[in-house]
Amino acid sequence: LAFALPDAAKVGGGFSKRVLREAMKGVMPEPLRVRTNKLGFNSPLPDWLNGGLRDWMLGQVRDPDFLQSDLWDGPRVRAFVESRSAAGGLTWADAADLWPLLHAHLWRQHFVRPGMVPAASG
Repeated sequence: LAFALPDAAKVGGGFSKRVLREAMKGVMPEPLRVRTNKLGFNSPLPDWLNGGLRDWMLGQVRDPDFLQSDLWDGPRVRAFVESRSAAGGLTWADAADLWPLLHAHLWRQHFVRPGMVPAASG
């Protein structure tokens, strides 16, 4: 539905998400509804990976499927993560680089089974 709407229904009057903003009129506080600046927040990813998720993270980068991936250099990533962990932990930049690889690995484990990925056509 959103893709079928005319542009003027999506953006206009200095606002993005125009349809959503109109739908929320009288439902959400007006200052929030008409706010034009975005306020993001970061999860404490380095704290998680250096703390409660440390053993899980190390297990993932040591997993044979992670190490043999054709999408990333598993042994290099493992060596980097182990060295950072031993030296006091991952930085924000380290965590931001590692997180997508961990997610891709999990997706492959849970959703990609042998025979599910079609062979590349040439």
